[in-house]
Parts: sequence; C-alpha cells; structure tokens
Amino acid sequence: IRIIRPFLAVPKSRLIATLKAAKVAFAEDPTNRDPRFTRARLRGLMPVLAAEGLDAPRLALLARRLARAAAAKADAAERAFHDLRAKSAGNGTFAFDRTEFFALPAEIAQRVLGRAVDAAGDEGLVELGKLEALCAVLGTAAADPKARFRRSLAGAVVSLTLQTVTVERAPARRRRTLTTRERSLPAGDKSR
Repeated sequence: IRIIRPFLAVPKSRLIATLKAAKVAFAEDPTNRDPRFTRARLRGLMPVLAAEGLDAPRLALLARRLARAAAAKADAAERAFHDLRAKSAGNGTFAFDRTEFFALPAEIAQRVLGRAVDAAGDEGLVELGKLEALCAVLGTAAADPKARFRRSLAGAVVSLTLQTVTVERAPARRRRTLTTRERSLPAGDKSR
C-alpha cells in the first residue's frame, strides 16, 4: 500500500481556509480532538510549545536533523559491524575483538551488538530497552579485564571472554511436558 500525503507540510488552518474560499466541502475527523489519542493530546500542547519557540516548523527542522544523525549512526554502525565481523567465526556466530568492540562509541557498539543479536537470535527483533540494559551490564563487566559474562537476549547468547564479545544462537530450551490429566491415585486413596 502506498500512502501519499501531499499536503502534510501545509498548515491545517491554511487548508481549511482554502477549501472554504473555494466552497469545497470537507470532513473533520473527530478523533483529531479526542484526548484518548496521543496525537490529539500532542496537538493540544502545540500552542504551549510554540510559545517556547518549538513551533511546527522548528519541530520539523529538529526531526530532519535527528533523521540525518540517525542515518549517520546507522552508516557508522554498518561499517563497524563489517570491519569487526571480518574477524568473526562465521556460521551465524559473531565474535568481535573485545578491545576493538569497546573502543567503539557506545551508540555504535550498541547498534553492532543489536544487529548481531537480531541475526543470531531466533525470537524476532531485539527490543531497544532490553538491548540498552544488556549493553549497560556488558560494559560494566568489560571494566574488569578478567571478567567473563554470558546473557541471553531474543534467542541469542552474548558472551564476554578475555579476547572477544561473542553473539551466537541460544541453545534450544528444554521443553517440559505439561500434565493435562490428573494423576491416578492408588486404589482406596481418597485424599484430594
């Protein structure tokens, strides 16, 4: 499905004025004013933000700047992933040199680790909050050069050794048979 929104950059007040001047009927979506929806609550804050200098054009500029920064970080993480991966173990296991990995800026290291977890794991994309928590404890463990570390996330296992940060698929979990029937009691036993 392709969604085209050609008037997104045009202020709503201008669109309404143009339609009224041209005597073109239009519909208003009542959910746009319903406080149960985040977008409606945020629209209610716009006058307050504008009074502080954060009007719609400034917020749009901020969004463009953030998008550029995000693209630059993604590119740097991609290059770092491939540079570190050149020394990896292959076959779905990622073994990054410990010193080189922790020399990366924290945001880039987190993205590299997230990409490896996504590729090695089998439980879907890693959640950002969980990845941030993992990176925090991994960084703490890495402060001790002799520390060893092993944690699972999204179907992958992240390990820290003296030389490497390794990401590999987690072993299959042991399955327990769930009892669906009541156990039989010995004849004559009425304790229940």
